[in-house]
Amino acid sequence: MSTFEKTKQDILARPTKSGIMPNDLKKFLKSYGFELKHVNGDHYIYKYPSKRKAFILTIPMAKPVKPPYIDQVRKIILEIEEDDEL
Repeated sequence: MSTFEKTKQDILARPTKSGIMPNDLKKFLKSYGFELKHVNGDHYIYKYPSKRKAFILTIPMAKPVKPPYIDQVRKIILEIEEDDEL
C-alpha cells in the first residue's frame, strides 16, 4: 500500500486517528490536487480547484495533526469524491 493510500485510509477512518504527521498530510493534499496558497506561521491554507465549489482548508500543522482538522479534511475529501461521481 502506498503512502498516499495509507494516509487516505487514516483520514477516512472513524474514529478519527490522531497519529497523522504534518509531512504525511502535506504530501497527501498535494497528491490529491490541493494547492498550497499561503502559510501563516504553522497554519497552512490549501485550496482545491473545482468548477462547482471552492474548497479551502486552513490547518495548523502541529505534530501530530489534531483530530478536528483531520475531520475537516475527511469532510472535504468525501464532498470532492461525491462531486466527481455526478
